[in-house]
Amino acid sequence: MYQPDLERTDRHGNPLLRPLGFHSQTFNKAEQNYPIYDRELLAIIRGLRNWRHLMRNTTHPVMVITDHANLQYYREPQKIGPRVNRYIVELADYNIQLVYKPGNTNKADELSR
Repeated sequence: MYQPDLERTDRHGNPLLRPLGFHSQTFNKAEQNYPIYDRELLAIIRGLRNWRHLMRNTTHPVMVITDHANLQYYREPQKIGPRVNRYIVELADYNIQLVYKPGNTNKADELSR
């Protein structure tokens, strides 16, 4: 989880993000066999569950940075699988904004590298 550091900015004047906490959890044997899309979304769900006391029903969007570009389409039912449909109801409690960043520039993915 990251928070904007309002005292420090990048070269464009945007506040830098600083880490506030981390969450990591391994997949069980069945989850390890899920397609990559489902595993990536499950990881986001688990992170949101871990920090739900801070992120549920927020007025400001929660930025979720991912290196999996296809996750941006989770709200389009014709492009998702049946397992993902179960997560959609839970995601409705969060005001999230998925942001794609390629893996080599994605600082949010440091725990798995």
